[in-house]
Amino acid sequence: MNQPLIQTGLRYGAVGALVFATSYIALAFVFQNPPMALPVPLHAIMLFAFIFGAAFELRSQQGKKLHFWQGGAVGFITYCLIAVGSSLTLYLLFEYNDQVLQMEKEARLMVASTNMEQINDYAGVEGFAQEKIEQIKSFGALNLAINNYLWTNLIIGLFLSIFVSFLLRKK
Repeated sequence: MNQPLIQTGLRYGAVGALVFATSYIALAFVFQNPPMALPVPLHAIMLFAFIFGAAFELRSQQGKKLHFWQGGAVGFITYCLIAVGSSLTLYLLFEYNDQVLQMEKEARLMVASTNMEQINDYAGVEGFAQEKIEQIKSFGALNLAINNYLWTNLIIGLFLSIFVSFLLRKK
């Protein structure tokens, strides 16, 4: 077992989860809807910074040598911890602050209702957008936290981890 790999991933993942949790809590007080206040591109940049930092530190610890699998593994540990930590924070915010949950649902409903035609065209099914609107109305805190934010973080983190691993690999 490669201890520096695990330790580095855990350290950067824990710090990243703490940064995301703190930012969501602070944004909840300022903007009342933290997920909408932290846009996906900024979220991805922050996630990239932690994955890159973990892989770069691991590479430095190993004498400037990093195999692709090592970068992928340290990135995986890092983005999984960040995804779980930020999703758990959002779940708690949604669960214990009904106003934040309602604002998130309203923002999603507004996007879905203004883009109904594009959603139907993309899905290729007439009435698909209306079904999605009904689903959004029934969303709960756990549904939003897992289905939207956990999976989004995991998917973005996977691609960023692959990119960073390719960028920093041993040549």
